Amino acid sequence: MKISGKKITVVALAIAVVLGSAGAVFAHGPHGKRGDRFQKWANMSDEERAQKMEERLDKRVARLDEKLDLSDAQEKKVRQILGAAQTEVVDIFQRARKSGDREAAHKEMKEVRQRTKKQLAAVLDADQLAKLKQIRQRRHHRFQGRMLERLDEKLQLTDQQHAQVKTILDETHGKLKALREQEGARGDKRKQARAILKDSADRIEKVLDAKQAKEFREMRKHMRQRARHFRHRHQAAPAR
Repeated sequence: MKISGKKITVVALAIAVVLGSAGAVFAHGPHGKRGDRFQKWANMSDEERAQKMEERLDKRVARLDEKLDLSDAQEKKVRQILGAAQTEVVDIFQRARKSGDREAAHKEMKEVRQRTKKQLAAVLDADQLAKLKQIRQRRHHRFQGRMLERLDEKLQLTDQQHAQVKTILDETHGKLKALREQEGARGDKRKQARAILKDSADRIEKVLDAKQAKEFREMRKHMRQRARHFRHRHQAAPAR
C-alpha cells in the first residue's frame, strides 16, 4: 500500500481580501489557530521539529498518492522533492529570523516554490498534472466559499449581494496572484497589494447597506489587529 501526499503551495488570499491585510498575502502570516500552531512551532526543540516535519511530509505525500495514484517510483521522487523543499523553507525561515532580511527570504521562498513545481512537473504525467491543477482550483473555490459563508453569516447578505461579493473576491484573487508572480521588490509589491485590497474592500462596502457596511468595517479592523498581534509575537519569538 502506497503512502503519498501533496505539496505545491497555493495562494490563500480570500481572508486577506476581506481583512485588507496585505502582509498576510506575502508573508503568509497565520491567524487564529494557525497563529497558535506557529507559536508551538517556535517553542519546539530541534528534535520535536524534525519529528513534526516528518509527520507533515508523510501526510503531504499520502494526500498526493490518494489523489493522483502515484506509482512507487513517483512516490519516492515526490517524497525527495517535497522533503528537500520543506528543509529549505525551514532553513530560510530561521536565517530570516536571525538576520531580519525578509526581502531576501521572500525571494528565496519564491525560488523554492518555482523549483518545486518544476521538479514535480517532471515526475508527474499529463493526466496527473491536470488533476493537480484541478485540486488547486477546487481548494481555492472551497476557501472562497468559506469566506463567503462567513460574510453571509455576519452580514446577512442577500442573494444579489452574495453574487456581487463573490465576483469581487474572485477578481481580487486573480490580481493578487498575478502580482505575486511578478518580479519586483517586496516592499513595492506590498504597496500594490494594499491598493488592490483597499479597492476590493471599497467595492464590497458599496454593495452593502449602512448596517452591513459598519459591521464589515469592524470585521476588517478586528482582523488587522490580529495581524499586528501576530507580527509582534513573531518578531519577539526567540530564535533557536
